Amino acid sequence: MDVTGLGRLKHYVGDPARIYDFTGDANGGRGDLVATMTIREDGGIDIAPPDGPAYSIAAGRDGSLVEEVTVLRDAEPWLRVTTEDHYRLGLTTVRVRGLSDPRESYLKALRYDPLTGVLL
Repeated sequence: MDVTGLGRLKHYVGDPARIYDFTGDANGGRGDLVATMTIREDGGIDIAPPDGPAYSIAAGRDGSLVEEVTVLRDAEPWLRVTTEDHYRLGLTTVRVRGLSDPRESYLKALRYDPLTGVLL
């Protein structure tokens, strides 16, 4: 993680990486804590703002982050997200399935120029 004025910081699984707003004060102090990010054992990440709720991007049903991810809200399964990229067609589909509330489910198609990657 690169932080202005601090150089590159290394974080490993389980290490909290605190993110501050660095607006600071007149004496150049550190700003307010925005969120703490922690790399998970499954390769995902926990994102915890100081006032909650905490969110996590966690492994999918197959135990990896390859085919799908599970999004947790306050450690409870909230969403399942899968994507498919049809690069020859310039089409990416994002499927979100609401695990706690099926009404939060949707499918989104994103079209892009297959040569440049620019969204259309």
